[in-house]
Amino acid sequence: MASRSDRVRFTILCEGYSDYYFIKAYLESAMGSRKVECFRSQTVPGCGSGEQQVQQLFPKELASHNKRPQRENHWLVVAIDGDGYSLDERRSQLRRKAGTISIPDERLAIVIPCRNLESWFHWIDTGTIEEHKTHKNTYRDVKPTQYGRQLRERCHHARIEFLPPSLKDACEQWRKIADRL
Repeated sequence: MASRSDRVRFTILCEGYSDYYFIKAYLESAMGSRKVECFRSQTVPGCGSGEQQVQQLFPKELASHNKRPQRENHWLVVAIDGDGYSLDERRSQLRRKAGTISIPDERLAIVIPCRNLESWFHWIDTGTIEEHKTHKNTYRDVKPTQYGRQLRERCHHARIEFLPPSLKDACEQWRKIADRL
């Protein structure tokens, strides 16, 4: 087992449990479950909009993240549904929420399914995607961990130019993590 100091720690700020377990499975698949320590941020599923909670908690998590020593191997991973917004529009919203807090490129990854996470599940299953169509009802009772592991395989082996835009961006975010470890 990896010693505690060898582990990579991730704080995952996301809308709900599916997002958390999806990201956790992706990271564990990419780096090995013994090397990864994941912590879920304070969002409360079932208490209002998950998207609003992520936007409200983002400045606090970012400030906390920025205070960590550079030598500490800790990442902040933010997952927020696009809900009809483009990747750039959603990132701009997060920048506005951050206000004067600097948003570093190092040790920060932001993944944005253009509609919702279930759209990515649909792409993993079928290879087709309509970025702004919801598939929430189709994937209501699935295990997000299996999709996290499958996406890791696809990001690792697929030619990135053949991926839908939101998945291409997510794979680039994951590669940023892998390149800095």
